[in-house]
Amino acid sequence: MKETIDKLVALQDVLKKIYDIEQLNNQLPKTVNILRRQFDPKKNELEDKKNKLTELQTKTRALESSLSELEENKKHIDEKMKAIKTQKEFNALSNEKEEFKLMQSELETEILTLQEKNENLGKENDEDDASYKAEEIKIQKQEKIVADKIDKNNTEISGLNKSKEKLIPGIDKLILKRFEKIVKNKNGFGIVKISNGSCEGCHMTVPPQMINEVRKNERLVTCLNCARILYFPENIDNN
Repeated sequence: MKETIDKLVALQDVLKKIYDIEQLNNQLPKTVNILRRQFDPKKNELEDKKNKLTELQTKTRALESSLSELEENKKHIDEKMKAIKTQKEFNALSNEKEEFKLMQSELETEILTLQEKNENLGKENDEDDASYKAEEIKIQKQEKIVADKIDKNNTEISGLNKSKEKLIPGIDKLILKRFEKIVKNKNGFGIVKISNGSCEGCHMTVPPQMINEVRKNERLVTCLNCARILYFPENIDNN
């Protein structure tokens, strides 16, 4: 059992490094993900403003088309007035012409108002679009930095896994499976020392009978509280 303990202690050094790097890889994207979640609503706001601008532009074009029709109608009235023969016809056409002028004036005022809104909203959209693109580039750079770090960390994990494979031979498969599970569930520590009569993993007192069992080094003994494997440093080969 001494040889197994020796191997587990050495293996833990590698597994702990792998565990720490994997935890780091899990944490790295979180900051960027927060930025992305905060950024997405801005994208929707920008799209809404662009849609509003499109609607205003469509409405403006429709009014401009109506204005053109009024102007054509006014020209038609002017032509008819040249051919009138009675005062009654003249008065009727004059009234119709005045109505067209009033409608024309109202349309022109509405068109000018819309054109001003279009211009202001267009400028606002251009500014928002520039700000959006700048922020998008910033987030993409952060995402690239995170991706590069994760790639680098994964390369390191690959190297550590090769070291792990060299330490595995000689360890019972069931013990190895159990040990790796403890390491993952206990923050990277699956085997810990007994120090001053306590488990260094959870700091709970180890019963004297269990301490004697650990000293015998005849079987694997686990902490009753945290389930980590226990050992004494003097029982392992430090060479």
